[in-house]
Amino acid sequence: MKQLAASGVTVASMDMNRLIVAQLDGRIKKLETLIADEESRTYFVDLAKRTLSDALNFYNSSPSRLPEFMVALSISERLVQRAETAVSKYGPSLKIIGG
Repeated sequence: MKQLAASGVTVASMDMNRLIVAQLDGRIKKLETLIADEESRTYFVDLAKRTLSDALNFYNSSPSRLPEFMVALSISERLVQRAETAVSKYGPSLKIIGG
């Protein structure tokens, strides 16, 4: 099955999964450079990175574990969205304060 990617290039559905992972990885890397405070960066980005890594491991396993891949990818996406929302709302110099 062929689909049209955002760049206008037609890709197979298996390649589409890799494209989605690459886009999510790019968003994570942007957050890593954007968030100034190390603790906040760790809080927001590390779990998203680990979950994306898990997703790739599920995808690359033999046989491919597609349901687990989709769940891990979904979780990573939500974590990235949460971090992007926090940066958008509080700015890149946000700090996590806990008691």
